[in-house]
Order: sequence, then C-alpha cells, then structure tokens
Amino acid sequence: MNDLVVVDLSHYNTVNSFEQAKAAGLLAVIHKATQGTTFSDPMYKSRETDARAAGLAWASYHYLMPGDIADQMWFYLDFAQPPPGSRVCIDYEDAGLVLEDLREAVSCLASLDPSLQITIYGGSLLKQQLGADCDPILAEYALWLSQYTSGAPSWPSGTWPIWSLWQYSDGASGGSPRSIAGIADPVDCNAFNGSRDHCLKWFGTPEKGVGAQDIVEQDVDEQDVDEQDVGAHDVTQSASSTAVDPACAEVAISISKPENVSLTLSVNGVNIQV
Repeated sequence: MNDLVVVDLSHYNTVNSFEQAKAAGLLAVIHKATQGTTFSDPMYKSRETDARAAGLAWASYHYLMPGDIADQMWFYLDFAQPPPGSRVCIDYEDAGLVLEDLREAVSCLASLDPSLQITIYGGSLLKQQLGADCDPILAEYALWLSQYTSGAPSWPSGTWPIWSLWQYSDGASGGSPRSIAGIADPVDCNAFNGSRDHCLKWFGTPEKGVGAQDIVEQDVDEQDVDEQDVGAHDVTQSASSTAVDPACAEVAISISKPENVSLTLSVNGVNIQV
C-alpha cells in the first residue's frame, strides 16, 4: 500500500475540510492554477488560503496546451503568484504537445523566476515521446509520474533515473489507498519517493542559493556527539563522471564519515540514506 501524502485538485473536486485531510495524514496539495492562456481555476485562490491555514504544503500546476508557450508561462505565474522558491508544475498530457513545447515551458519558467522549483508531470505521452533517450534539458527538473497501477511504475529512466512524485491513482483505478477524509471521491492520489519529512522539504522553499536538487542534508544521530569529533572536515565527498552529457551522467560518489553520523543525499528531489 502506498503512503498517500499528496493530492492534486482542480475546481472539479469537492473539498469539505482540509483540516480533516491533514488529520488523516495528508501533507500537501498541488492545485490546478491555469490552462492555456485564458483559463484560471476559480477555486485556486480560496483553497490556497484554506490549505495553508490548515497547515498543508501547497504547490500549483499549469495544464500546458499547444502554442503560445511563453505567453502561457507568463499567464500562469501572473495568476498563481508563487512565492520565491515555490514548487511549480507543468502538466504535460495534451496529445497535441511535442517535447519542444515542454522544453520551452520549463526554460521560460526558469528564466522568469530562477528560484522556482520546477516539476514535470507526465505519463504515457511523455514515455512515448522520450523513449529510452536522455533529454538534457528536461533532466534538470523533477519528475511527477502519472501511472495508475498497483504494481511498480515505469517511467522514462533515460532522462530521470528516479521519479520524485507518483500519481498512482485517480481515485477509481490504480493502487491504494484511493481516498482521504475531508475530500470527496474521486481524487487523484500521490506517493512521494522518500520520507514524509523529505516530502515537506521538497515542497518547501530551500535555503537561499541552494536548489531543491542540490540539497545535501547531514543528520546527526539522537545520541550526543562531540562537536570536536564531528565537523565539516570529517565528511568528504568526491564525484567523478566520464559521461559527455552532464545532465544525464552517471556519477560515482565516494563518502567517508564517522559512524555516528548519517547522511541523506538528495538527487532530483529524491532522498537517499547513506
């Protein structure tokens, strides 16, 4: 069974109580903000206020349409008004889209606000178009995978070695659980590729000058540790890569650390315990 930590919503969904959803274990909401260059979700603003008041993390998505990509990104940010460092998502599923549209969209968002944490949402269309290839532009951003299955998902691993968020059910098909208190069925259900704590950090604003994909955490065990014995000089890391394309390179990392220190490495927003 999956850990349902995130729901994605639009005005089509009925929300009865974000407080109930949080009490049931929900951590975050991703809400539709805009589509194309003319549609803005009428429930977005009020639900953002209510969800944040309930203590839930918040992010937005834009449903990408063919044509006028730059205008769509301007429209999206102008309506959603995401704070610096926010996580923003591009919904890539319209059959008329091509990969160049997606590349233009993420590049435009990154240029409009370099602090934004950009995520690409996609399923079968993205898999078909990418195949086994590595796309160095798209590889710079996190993957929010859509695949309704109770088994292990598949994704374009040539571009993304790991997925960050997985929409495993639309509330009617796919894995379990398929519902959560406070939000009427059906609802899109998502699992995070990491711990609950790291999921919240993935939605949060990183420290100034540090991207969500670049965060390396150092967690000290609950036992007392002598600061003189454990310091930055005690943790060394070296990486080497011979791949031509750095965005899709396989990187070998060698780490030495004291036994009483644990490390968590974050790769494209997914955390790996060391």
